Amino acid sequence: MQTFPDVESELLADGEEASSSDGEFMPCTKRWSCKSMGGCSDSGEVSTETEGFYSDEASSVASAGSAAADAPPSPLPRLKQEPSAPSTPVAMATEEDLVAEEEQLRRRVPELLESMNRASADVNSLERQCNVAQSRYRSNVAECNALYSELRAKNGRTFDRVKPYFSAAEEVKAASHRLQTIARDFSAASAEHTAAQRQGRPEAEVVSLQLQRDRHEDEYVRALREHRSAQETLETLRVQIGDAAIRRSLPAFQSLQQRQLKLAVEQSRMNTLAGRAHLSKGLYQNSLRELERISAAVHDIRKLHARQAVQA
Repeated sequence: MQTFPDVESELLADGEEASSSDGEFMPCTKRWSCKSMGGCSDSGEVSTETEGFYSDEASSVASAGSAAADAPPSPLPRLKQEPSAPSTPVAMATEEDLVAEEEQLRRRVPELLESMNRASADVNSLERQCNVAQSRYRSNVAECNALYSELRAKNGRTFDRVKPYFSAAEEVKAASHRLQTIARDFSAASAEHTAAQRQGRPEAEVVSLQLQRDRHEDEYVRALREHRSAQETLETLRVQIGDAAIRRSLPAFQSLQQRQLKLAVEQSRMNTLAGRAHLSKGLYQNSLRELERISAAVHDIRKLHARQAVQA
Protein backbone atom coordinates (compact mmCIF):
# COMPACT_ATOMS: atom_id res chain seq x y z
CA MET A 1 0.00 0.00 0.00
CA GLN A 2 1.28 3.45 -0.89
CA THR A 3 2.04 5.76 2.02
CA PHE A 4 1.95 9.49 1.51
CA PRO A 5 4.20 11.65 3.70
CA ASP A 6 2.84 14.79 5.30
CA VAL A 7 3.62 17.98 3.43
CA GLU A 8 5.92 20.47 5.12
CA SER A 9 4.81 24.05 5.47
CA GLU A 10 7.73 25.58 3.52
CA LEU A 11 9.30 25.11 0.11
CA LEU A 12 12.62 23.40 -0.63
CA ALA A 13 15.82 25.17 -1.65
CA ASP A 14 15.78 27.35 -4.77
CA GLY A 15 15.71 25.48 -8.06
CA GLU A 16 15.10 22.09 -6.40
CA GLU A 17 12.07 20.41 -7.91
CA ALA A 18 9.68 18.06 -6.19
CA SER A 19 9.59 14.64 -7.75
CA SER A 20 8.09 11.26 -7.20
CA SER A 21 9.96 7.99 -7.03
CA ASP A 22 8.69 4.42 -6.94
CA GLY A 23 5.17 5.60 -7.58
CA GLU A 24 4.92 7.65 -4.38
CA PHE A 25 3.43 11.12 -4.46
CA MET A 26 6.00 13.44 -2.84
CA PRO A 27 4.85 16.91 -1.80
CA CYS A 28 6.31 19.98 -3.44
CA THR A 29 8.03 21.64 -0.48
CA LYS A 30 10.30 24.43 -1.70
CA ARG A 31 11.89 26.98 0.64
CA TRP A 32 11.57 30.54 -0.60
CA SER A 33 14.99 32.17 0.01
CA CYS A 34 16.19 35.59 -1.12
CA LYS A 35 19.63 34.70 -2.52
CA SER A 36 21.28 37.26 -4.77
CA MET A 37 21.20 36.31 -8.41
CA GLY A 38 24.53 36.66 -10.24
CA GLY A 39 25.99 35.95 -13.66
CA CYS A 40 23.47 38.02 -15.61
CA SER A 41 24.73 39.31 -18.99
CA ASP A 42 24.64 43.00 -19.87
CA SER A 43 22.07 43.96 -22.43
CA GLY A 44 23.04 46.16 -25.37
CA GLU A 45 22.39 49.89 -25.27
CA VAL A 46 20.26 51.57 -27.90
CA SER A 47 21.96 54.58 -29.55
CA THR A 48 20.43 57.17 -31.88
CA GLU A 49 22.24 59.06 -34.67
CA THR A 50 21.12 61.87 -36.97
CA GLU A 51 21.63 61.61 -40.71
CA GLY A 52 22.21 64.60 -43.00
CA PHE A 53 20.05 65.29 -46.05
CA TYR A 54 20.68 67.43 -49.14
CA SER A 55 18.33 70.31 -49.67
CA ASP A 56 16.28 70.62 -52.82
CA GLU A 57 18.66 73.37 -54.12
CA ALA A 58 21.72 71.17 -53.69
CA SER A 59 19.96 68.36 -55.49
CA SER A 60 19.27 70.67 -58.42
CA VAL A 61 22.91 71.74 -58.60
CA ALA A 62 24.09 68.13 -58.43
CA SER A 63 21.76 67.14 -61.25
CA ALA A 64 22.72 70.04 -63.56
CA GLY A 65 24.20 69.34 -67.00
CA SER A 66 27.68 69.93 -68.39
CA ALA A 67 26.93 73.63 -68.83
CA ALA A 68 27.28 74.17 -65.12
CA ALA A 69 30.27 71.82 -64.78
CA ASP A 70 32.84 74.70 -64.60
CA ALA A 71 30.81 76.64 -62.06
CA PRO A 72 31.79 76.14 -58.46
CA PRO A 73 29.33 73.99 -56.63
CA SER A 74 26.85 75.73 -54.42
CA PRO A 75 27.64 75.30 -50.81
CA LEU A 76 25.40 72.86 -49.07
CA PRO A 77 23.28 74.30 -46.33
CA ARG A 78 24.42 73.32 -42.88
CA LEU A 79 21.90 71.15 -41.11
CA LYS A 80 21.02 72.21 -37.66
CA GLN A 81 21.76 69.50 -35.19
CA GLU A 82 18.64 68.94 -33.14
CA PRO A 83 19.22 67.86 -29.59
CA SER A 84 18.18 64.25 -29.16
CA ALA A 85 15.31 63.59 -26.83
CA PRO A 86 16.36 62.13 -23.53
CA SER A 87 15.71 58.43 -23.33
CA THR A 88 13.00 57.34 -20.94
CA PRO A 89 14.61 55.63 -17.98
CA VAL A 90 13.49 52.07 -17.36
CA ALA A 91 11.60 51.75 -14.13
CA MET A 92 13.73 49.76 -11.75
CA ALA A 93 12.01 47.36 -9.41
CA THR A 94 12.91 48.06 -5.84
CA GLU A 95 13.47 45.45 -3.19
CA GLU A 96 10.02 46.29 -1.83
CA ASP A 97 8.48 45.62 -5.27
CA LEU A 98 10.23 42.25 -5.45
CA VAL A 99 8.95 41.27 -2.01
CA ALA A 100 5.43 42.38 -2.92
CA GLU A 101 5.44 40.33 -6.14
CA GLU A 102 6.72 37.25 -4.32
CA GLU A 103 4.07 37.63 -1.64
CA GLN A 104 1.41 37.92 -4.35
CA LEU A 105 2.62 34.71 -5.98
CA ARG A 106 2.99 32.83 -2.70
CA ARG A 107 -0.39 33.68 -1.22
CA ARG A 108 -1.91 30.34 -2.36
CA VAL A 109 0.99 28.20 -1.12
CA PRO A 110 -0.50 27.44 2.34
CA GLU A 111 -3.81 26.50 0.76
CA LEU A 112 -2.12 24.19 -1.75
CA LEU A 113 0.00 22.54 0.92
CA GLU A 114 -3.09 21.93 3.05
CA SER A 115 -4.88 20.48 0.02
CA MET A 116 -1.98 18.10 -0.59
CA ASN A 117 -2.00 17.00 3.05
CA ARG A 118 -5.73 16.26 2.91
CA ALA A 119 -5.38 14.40 -0.38
CA SER A 120 -2.48 12.36 0.98
CA ALA A 121 -4.46 11.39 4.08
CA ASP A 122 -7.52 10.54 1.97
CA VAL A 123 -5.52 8.30 -0.37
CA ASN A 124 -3.97 6.40 2.52
CA SER A 125 -7.33 5.95 4.25
CA LEU A 126 -9.17 4.92 1.09
CA GLU A 127 -6.51 2.42 0.09
CA ARG A 128 -6.66 0.85 3.55
CA GLN A 129 -10.44 0.54 3.23
CA CYS A 130 -10.06 -0.89 -0.26
CA ASN A 131 -7.65 -3.52 1.03
CA VAL A 132 -10.14 -4.51 3.72
CA ALA A 133 -12.93 -4.73 1.12
CA GLN A 134 -10.73 -6.89 -1.11
CA SER A 135 -10.02 -9.21 1.81
CA ARG A 136 -13.75 -9.55 2.53
CA TYR A 137 -14.44 -10.15 -1.16
CA ARG A 138 -11.88 -12.97 -1.35
CA SER A 139 -13.35 -14.51 1.79
CA ASN A 140 -16.87 -14.34 0.36
CA VAL A 141 -15.70 -15.89 -2.90
CA ALA A 142 -14.24 -18.82 -0.99
CA GLU A 143 -17.43 -19.24 1.06
CA CYS A 144 -19.59 -19.04 -2.05
CA ASN A 145 -17.53 -21.68 -3.83
CA ALA A 146 -17.67 -23.93 -0.76
CA LEU A 147 -21.45 -23.53 -0.53
CA TYR A 148 -21.86 -24.25 -4.22
CA SER A 149 -19.84 -27.46 -3.92
CA GLU A 150 -21.80 -28.49 -0.85
CA LEU A 151 -25.19 -27.90 -2.46
CA ARG A 152 -24.15 -29.66 -5.63
CA ALA A 153 -22.92 -32.69 -3.65
CA LYS A 154 -26.10 -32.76 -1.56
CA ASN A 155 -28.63 -32.39 -4.38
CA GLY A 156 -26.76 -34.30 -7.04
CA ARG A 157 -28.01 -34.17 -10.60
CA THR A 158 -31.11 -32.26 -9.58
CA PHE A 159 -28.95 -29.27 -8.66
CA ASP A 160 -27.38 -29.15 -12.11
CA ARG A 161 -30.75 -29.62 -13.81
CA VAL A 162 -32.45 -26.83 -11.84
CA LYS A 163 -29.59 -24.34 -11.97
CA PRO A 164 -30.47 -22.92 -15.45
CA TYR A 165 -33.96 -22.04 -14.18
CA PHE A 166 -32.65 -19.92 -11.29
CA SER A 167 -30.09 -18.28 -13.57
CA ALA A 168 -32.92 -17.38 -15.95
CA ALA A 169 -34.92 -16.00 -13.01
CA GLU A 170 -32.03 -13.67 -12.20
CA GLU A 171 -31.96 -12.54 -15.83
CA VAL A 172 -35.65 -11.70 -15.63
CA LYS A 173 -35.07 -9.59 -12.51
CA ALA A 174 -32.20 -7.70 -14.14
CA ALA A 175 -34.19 -7.14 -17.36
CA SER A 176 -37.17 -5.91 -15.35
CA HIS A 177 -35.04 -3.41 -13.43
CA ARG A 178 -33.43 -2.16 -16.65
CA LEU A 179 -36.86 -1.81 -18.30
CA GLN A 180 -38.21 0.27 -15.41
CA THR A 181 -35.21 2.63 -15.51
CA ILE A 182 -35.47 3.18 -19.27
CA ALA A 183 -39.25 3.64 -19.04
CA ARG A 184 -38.77 6.49 -16.55
CA ASP A 185 -36.24 8.18 -18.83
CA PHE A 186 -38.53 7.79 -21.84
CA SER A 187 -41.49 9.22 -19.96
CA ALA A 188 -39.50 12.26 -18.79
CA ALA A 189 -38.13 12.94 -22.30
CA SER A 190 -41.58 12.63 -23.83
CA ALA A 191 -43.08 15.03 -21.29
CA GLU A 192 -40.33 17.60 -21.87
CA HIS A 193 -40.80 17.41 -25.64
CA THR A 194 -44.57 17.88 -25.31
CA ALA A 195 -44.07 20.88 -23.00
CA ALA A 196 -41.66 22.47 -25.48
CA GLN A 197 -44.20 22.16 -28.28
CA ARG A 198 -46.98 23.59 -26.13
CA GLN A 199 -44.87 26.54 -24.95
CA GLY A 200 -43.75 27.45 -28.45
CA ARG A 201 -40.03 27.15 -27.82
CA PRO A 202 -37.50 27.65 -30.66
CA GLU A 203 -37.72 25.07 -33.42
CA ALA A 204 -34.13 23.91 -32.93
CA GLU A 205 -34.81 23.12 -29.27
CA VAL A 206 -38.02 21.26 -30.11
CA VAL A 207 -36.20 19.18 -32.76
CA SER A 208 -33.40 18.35 -30.28
CA LEU A 209 -35.93 17.22 -27.67
CA GLN A 210 -37.72 15.16 -30.32
CA LEU A 211 -34.49 13.35 -31.19
CA GLN A 212 -33.80 12.73 -27.51
CA ARG A 213 -37.33 11.37 -27.01
CA ASP A 214 -36.97 9.08 -30.03
CA ARG A 215 -33.67 7.73 -28.73
CA HIS A 216 -35.22 6.88 -25.36
CA GLU A 217 -38.15 5.28 -27.15
CA ASP A 218 -35.82 3.02 -29.15
CA GLU A 219 -34.04 2.01 -25.93
CA TYR A 220 -37.37 1.26 -24.27
CA VAL A 221 -38.46 -0.93 -27.19
CA ARG A 222 -35.22 -2.92 -27.01
CA ALA A 223 -35.45 -3.29 -23.22
CA LEU A 224 -39.06 -4.44 -23.47
CA ARG A 225 -38.12 -7.02 -26.09
CA GLU A 226 -35.25 -8.32 -23.91
CA HIS A 227 -37.55 -8.54 -20.88
CA ARG A 228 -40.16 -10.53 -22.78
CA SER A 229 -37.49 -12.86 -24.16
CA ALA A 230 -36.15 -13.49 -20.64
CA GLN A 231 -39.65 -14.26 -19.38
CA GLU A 232 -40.25 -16.71 -22.23
CA THR A 233 -36.96 -18.48 -21.49
CA LEU A 234 -37.87 -18.74 -17.80
CA GLU A 235 -41.30 -20.20 -18.57
CA THR A 236 -39.82 -22.72 -20.97
CA LEU A 237 -37.34 -23.92 -18.33
CA ARG A 238 -40.10 -24.13 -15.71
CA VAL A 239 -42.11 -26.45 -17.93
CA GLN A 240 -39.08 -28.62 -18.72
CA ILE A 241 -37.84 -28.95 -15.12
CA GLY A 242 -41.15 -29.11 -13.32
CA ASP A 243 -42.49 -27.16 -10.37
CA ALA A 244 -41.78 -29.95 -7.86
CA ALA A 245 -38.03 -30.04 -8.58
CA ILE A 246 -37.88 -26.27 -8.48
CA ARG A 247 -39.57 -26.11 -5.08
CA ARG A 248 -37.22 -28.71 -3.62
CA SER A 249 -34.12 -26.83 -4.82
CA LEU A 250 -35.41 -23.36 -3.97
CA PRO A 251 -33.89 -23.11 -0.40
CA ALA A 252 -30.44 -24.15 -1.63
CA PHE A 253 -30.44 -21.62 -4.47
CA GLN A 254 -31.77 -18.85 -2.23
CA SER A 255 -28.81 -19.40 0.11
CA LEU A 256 -26.43 -19.36 -2.85
CA GLN A 257 -27.98 -16.17 -4.23
CA GLN A 258 -27.53 -14.43 -0.88
CA ARG A 259 -23.83 -15.22 -1.02
CA GLN A 260 -23.64 -13.94 -4.56
CA LEU A 261 -25.41 -10.73 -3.52
CA LYS A 262 -22.77 -10.15 -0.83
CA LEU A 263 -20.10 -10.62 -3.47
CA ALA A 264 -21.74 -8.01 -5.68
CA VAL A 265 -21.95 -5.54 -2.76
CA GLU A 266 -18.27 -6.00 -1.89
CA GLN A 267 -17.23 -5.59 -5.50
CA SER A 268 -19.26 -2.38 -5.78
CA ARG A 269 -17.66 -1.08 -2.57
CA MET A 270 -14.16 -1.83 -3.91
CA ASN A 271 -14.90 0.03 -7.14
CA THR A 272 -16.24 3.04 -5.24
CA LEU A 273 -13.21 3.22 -2.93
CA ALA A 274 -10.80 2.82 -5.83
CA GLY A 275 -12.55 5.64 -7.73
CA ARG A 276 -12.39 7.98 -4.76
CA ALA A 277 -8.69 7.18 -4.23
CA HIS A 278 -8.03 7.96 -7.89
CA LEU A 279 -9.71 11.38 -7.54
CA SER A 280 -7.66 12.16 -4.42
CA LYS A 281 -4.44 11.24 -6.24
CA GLY A 282 -5.44 13.59 -9.05
CA LEU A 283 -6.02 16.43 -6.56
CA TYR A 284 -2.60 15.75 -5.01
CA GLN A 285 -0.89 15.92 -8.40
CA ASN A 286 -2.73 19.10 -9.43
CA SER A 287 -1.67 20.87 -6.24
CA LEU A 288 1.92 19.69 -6.78
CA ARG A 289 1.99 21.10 -10.33
CA GLU A 290 0.58 24.44 -9.12
CA LEU A 291 3.28 24.71 -6.44
CA GLU A 292 5.95 24.02 -9.06
CA ARG A 293 4.46 26.74 -11.28
CA ILE A 294 4.58 29.24 -8.40
CA SER A 295 8.18 28.27 -7.65
CA ALA A 296 9.20 28.86 -11.28
CA ALA A 297 7.42 32.23 -11.34
CA VAL A 298 9.23 33.40 -8.20
CA HIS A 299 12.61 32.42 -9.68
CA ASP A 300 11.76 34.33 -12.88
CA ILE A 301 11.02 37.60 -11.10
CA ARG A 302 14.22 37.22 -9.03
CA LYS A 303 16.28 36.80 -12.21
CA LEU A 304 14.60 39.85 -13.75
CA HIS A 305 15.33 41.89 -10.63
CA ALA A 306 18.98 40.78 -10.71
CA ARG A 307 19.37 41.76 -14.40
CA GLN A 308 17.91 45.19 -13.71
CA ALA A 309 20.30 45.66 -10.79
CA VAL A 310 23.28 44.82 -13.03
CA GLN A 311 22.15 47.26 -15.75
CA ALA A 312 21.71 50.02 -13.20
